[in-house]
Amino acid sequence: MQSNLKLKKKVLFTAASLWSFSFLQIGIDAKHVRLPKSATQKEVLQSIMSVNENLSVHGLIVQLPLDSINRIDTELITNAVSPDKDVDGLSCINAGKLSRGDLNDCFIPCTPNGCMELIRQTGGAMETLSHINEEKKETKIT
Repeated sequence: MQSNLKLKKKVLFTAASLWSFSFLQIGIDAKHVRLPKSATQKEVLQSIMSVNENLSVHGLIVQLPLDSINRIDTELITNAVSPDKDVDGLSCINAGKLSRGDLNDCFIPCTPNGCMELIRQTGGAMETLSHINEEKKETKIT
């Protein structure tokens, strides 16, 4: 239930935010494919394969944790996502490429990618941030 709520908020944010106008201008469409809580592993895999084969879909996110009353192998599900559509970079192929540093040949998950972009835009000022954190540790208010 919590997974579906998080995803619903993401889709609503996309649809209701200032971004939605930009998304429409460049042709981005977010679609939430919600399976019932009773979905089996086979049904989840079939749904993923259907998206993998759909040429009009360019990215796929599997919202974790999986919200099913049935036992479903999360690793099997994340690895079923085509590496070319694995937006979160959770498949073993994309995660492996990322860990080897093949950054031009895989999806980089958005949070680490955002952190790296922040570092690039601040001129790699991580030493400064580290220094500030050390000062905070030393200056304790009692």
